[in-house]
Amino acid sequence: MEEKVYDIQELIKVESLPKIFYQLEIIGQEVAKALEGVETMVCNEENKKEVKKRKQEITAFKNLMETRRKEIKNQVMEKYNEFNEKYEREVKSKLVNAENILTVKYTAIEIQQKLEKEKELREFAERHFESYNFQDLVTFEDIGLNITLTASIKALKEQVIEFCNKIQGDLNLIELEEYKEEILLEYKETLNFANSKIKVANRHKQLEEIKKKQEETEKKKQEEQITIDAVLGVVEEVVEVPKPIYEEEELIEVSFTVRGTTKMLKELKQFLQERGYDYD
Repeated sequence: MEEKVYDIQELIKVESLPKIFYQLEIIGQEVAKALEGVETMVCNEENKKEVKKRKQEITAFKNLMETRRKEIKNQVMEKYNEFNEKYEREVKSKLVNAENILTVKYTAIEIQQKLEKEKELREFAERHFESYNFQDLVTFEDIGLNITLTASIKALKEQVIEFCNKIQGDLNLIELEEYKEEILLEYKETLNFANSKIKVANRHKQLEEIKKKQEETEKKKQEEQITIDAVLGVVEEVVEVPKPIYEEEELIEVSFTVRGTTKMLKELKQFLQERGYDYD
């Protein structure tokens, strides 16, 4: 298609607007003359009616001009709508169609170029994964490359190398940790050494706290049991008396003081009740 230089102003112009503008200038000059003295007009009781009448005349003329303006606007818009419809059909639709066709053509080429660049980078990355021996740990997508047509293939490959060096550095640090197996499992999920280490450390801290509470609970139970056993031993020792020589055993009253927790005293009370002791 041979390119031509078009004078758009000459091709598309409104013939009647300059005439309308000229007429508005003439009317504006007449209005200015008619309104001379309005700003300096003094209003008092004597000429109040005259001022009011003058204002009404101006308002009436303004309303008349507004009505004509709206009529002209409707006429102009009607012509514009006709112009716009023909413009859309004869000009814009053809240009948009040509744009779309060319966009599809060059976009297809760009997509192919991007896929080829991605393929080269993927193969480059996988070779490095194998050389570092962590191909089962990371994927190409983990690198997070922003592959565009303008991006330098050299710069993108440098990002791949930096990524591999970072992973290797993290693995070296993990090897020095006490809970390296656990940290490695967490690291495989996030590839974030610091977060993985903190997560494992917090988990072990929680386990230690649980273990400590269990030990304290068990120790408390043992101490309570020792106290109960001691009290029961004293009771048995105190109430253990020789059998009387009478046919019916004689009741013996013994007074003593017992100190213990509420739970311990309840257990002692239960013991006395179960054995049939009379107590106060």
